[in-house]
Amino acid sequence: MFIFLSLAHTGKVLAHADIPELGTVHFDDDELWTEGTYEGVNLRIIAAHELGHALGLGHSRFGSSLMAPIYAGYRPNFRLHDDDVRGIQALYGKNEQTVEEENVLTTESPTIPADPTPTSLMPNPCTDNLDAIILGPHGKTYAFKGDYMWTITDLGISPLIHIRLLWKDLPGNIDAAVHSPRTDRTYFFKGDKVWRYTDFILNPGYPKRLTRVPPRLNAALYWEGNKKIFLFKGDVYWQWDELGWSNLSSKKISNLFTGVPSQVDAALTWKNGKIYFFKGDQYWRVNSQLRVDRGYPLSKAERWMQCQNFD
Repeated sequence: MFIFLSLAHTGKVLAHADIPELGTVHFDDDELWTEGTYEGVNLRIIAAHELGHALGLGHSRFGSSLMAPIYAGYRPNFRLHDDDVRGIQALYGKNEQTVEEENVLTTESPTIPADPTPTSLMPNPCTDNLDAIILGPHGKTYAFKGDYMWTITDLGISPLIHIRLLWKDLPGNIDAAVHSPRTDRTYFFKGDKVWRYTDFILNPGYPKRLTRVPPRLNAALYWEGNKKIFLFKGDVYWQWDELGWSNLSSKKISNLFTGVPSQVDAALTWKNGKIYFFKGDQYWRVNSQLRVDRGYPLSKAERWMQCQNFD
C-alpha cells in the first residue's frame, strides 16, 4: 500500500492506493475536499497522485513533482514534473505521437501569485531543520522553515502553506519566533528586526529594529514560570519582560537549563507546560526543575512530525 501523506500513528491518512493490479484508491471522508481554492485539501492533485501509485509509481525525490511524498497544498495550473513523466513512460512506454503535448511539461512549477517561492524550495518537515516553532494563536502549534509553515497536532502535520497566507508582510527564513499567552502577541525575529502580530494582524509601527540584543537570534520561547520571553543565541540567553523594563544582560544557557545544547534551532513551551529545544533532528524536553528529562534527546522527525509513517 502506498500512502500519500500519513497524518498519525493511528493510521489516519488523506488517501491511499493499492499497487497494480488491484489499483484501488480510497479517500478520507473526514477531509474537506476542494478544487480551485487554498482551503481544505485539493482533490485533483491528491487523486492524481494516488492514481500514479495505482499505476505503479513510487514516490519522487523532487518536491515539486506530482509524486512527491508530502502534500504541498493547492497549486493553481499545476503541471507534471519531468520526473513524473519519465516514471510513467518507464512503466508503460512513450507515445511518440504526443510531442506537442510534451511542450507543456516543465521541471519547475509555474509561478503562483500567492506563493512566489519556487515549489522546488519547499521544505521537507521530515528532513529539514526548523527555523522556529511556536504554540501560537488559537492554541495551535506552528512550525516554520524557509518561506513555509505548517501546523502540528496529535494527528500529525498539516499541508505546508506560505507564511504570508497567515501572517501578511512577514518575510520567510525567520531566525526565531515566540507567542506570548500573556498578551496574545506573536513576535518574529529576522536579522536586526522584529515583527509583532496580534492574532495574524501586524501591529502598527512594525517591524522595528532590535537595539538591546544582537541580530540573528537562534530561538525564543515564553516561560510561564516568570512570564518572560527568553531569547537565545549561541550559548547565551536574555530574559525580556514585554510589559516592563528588562535588564537584558546575557547569561549562559547551561547556567539555567541543565543538559540543553548551545546553538539551538528553535524552542517553545508547549501545552503540557514543559519546554522543548530543537537542534537538527533532535529535541530535548525540559522539566519544571529546568533539567532535561531522562531519555532525551529524541528524534524530531519521528516524534513531532511523525515521519515514521511516510513511505
